Amino acid sequence: MSAKCLIWGTNAVEEHVPGRDARRFDSPRAGGRYEITGTAEVVLAKLNKKELAKLTTWLVDQRRMGIECPVVSNDTFDRVELRRPLAVQARLDRFLLYRDSLDVPINASIRLRNPDPLHISRLQTLAAWTECIEDAETHWLAVLLSDEGFAKFDNTNYKVTISAAGWRLIESLKHRIGPTSQGFVATWFHPSTEDAYLDGIARRGTEHSCFLDM
Repeated sequence: MSAKCLIWGTNAVEEHVPGRDARRFDSPRAGGRYEITGTAEVVLAKLNKKELAKLTTWLVDQRRMGIECPVVSNDTFDRVELRRPLAVQARLDRFLLYRDSLDVPINASIRLRNPDPLHISRLQTLAAWTECIEDAETHWLAVLLSDEGFAKFDNTNYKVTISAAGWRLIESLKHRIGPTSQGFVATWFHPSTEDAYLDGIARRGTEHSCFLDM
């Protein structure tokens, strides 16, 4: 049923969760589906926007690791607190990777202003992937990509189109796999290592026995 995302207050769909104290939402602004426990909902209401942005990044990254519907519990906030804000270069990379995830022709543009309902949903998900709080941040990331030659930004119609260099970078980000990409490492995992995995191991295409980057 129609509802408001508990994280961002934007339009979402709430799904029924039988038999436990939790709520489940499908929210474009949070990057997709998530579940939140009753006790975590109380803590969530106390977070500021920067903390909400980091929580959203955590949700997106959980889905990238193959967890379709991450669960936000009290322990989640401890993990999020340990995370650093995304570096600008990481946000630019994620802008490109989100564009690649869309099932649209390669010449299709992303509209950053006055979008139709479908584009509104896509823009919200783009903000989730790139740890943006305000719309102006998404706009600025598009300008930076254009400055670096990875996109063409139509400042009149506020449309972003990925350039040939941008598509080459996307392929590099997706398939940067060397001859020694396979191996076995016995180690322990902690919330503080998630950034290292996503920005290091997974980003370079290294196969890992515990994680699968989607």
